Amino acid sequence: MNRRRFSIGEMSNLFGISKQTLRHYDKIGLFEPLYINEKTGYRYYELNQFYILLHIQELKQAGISLARIKEYIDVKDTGLLKNTLSDIEEDIDSQIKDLIMKKEVAKELRNYLSMIDSANAGNENRYFGLKGIENRFYIEIAIDFTMDQLNEMIELIIELLVVANENHGFKLTNPVFLRINKENLMSKKFNYYNGIGTIIESTGEENFHYSDNILKKCKYVYTYHYGSYSSMVDSYEALYNHITENKYVIAGDSIEIARVNALHVDNPKEFVTEIQIPIIE
Repeated sequence: MNRRRFSIGEMSNLFGISKQTLRHYDKIGLFEPLYINEKTGYRYYELNQFYILLHIQELKQAGISLARIKEYIDVKDTGLLKNTLSDIEEDIDSQIKDLIMKKEVAKELRNYLSMIDSANAGNENRYFGLKGIENRFYIEIAIDFTMDQLNEMIELIIELLVVANENHGFKLTNPVFLRINKENLMSKKFNYYNGIGTIIESTGEENFHYSDNILKKCKYVYTYHYGSYSSMVDSYEALYNHITENKYVIAGDSIEIARVNALHVDNPKEFVTEIQIPIIE
């Protein structure tokens, strides 16, 4: 009884694999036709090779290179396959993490664009919000200054951040914040700042060394200031009035964070700054 044999064209149709790919498998010794017709020289695959080709395709879909597949097929070492799959899973996890990060960055940039659109609309339709924020660790230069001295203060905080990065691995990507103490807020001295710093991201062990620098979990009333810093006092005044009208009690220092600044846009009219003031309802 003649055994059923299959030409390269038939195998291509059956498995949805191009003839070029099958010839490449043959060339590298991964998957070769078992039968050669002595008269014609034509090469044929046999039925018992089907499972081998299916397994090769399965391994390929898992992301294993042809070289690694051939190595495994040749020796049938399951330990080798396990190690290969572990490497692939680690690589996939890394790629997923990278894609998630890219998506978050894209989302953040889209938020910036949305904020810029709001900035172009001005402060006439100002929004006030209330949100709870968990404990935040930070590093800061506690120093009194006015907005006129801001550039000088930013240079100081950048120097501090570089040292913190070198010594503790703190990231330099977090936004700089300005702080006005509670006393100045209550006195409506909104142009007098008492500190400049940044929220830090690090491991728990590193945070321990800065345990005194914590913005405690609290509810914050917040608003956005649209435009240049020269009119920032107006937004503080509006937020202060909102707090008073709602009979909130100011519970601590304000935090002012530049969400869109000269790093993102050239026109100061498109700047967006978030002002947060902790309150007790």
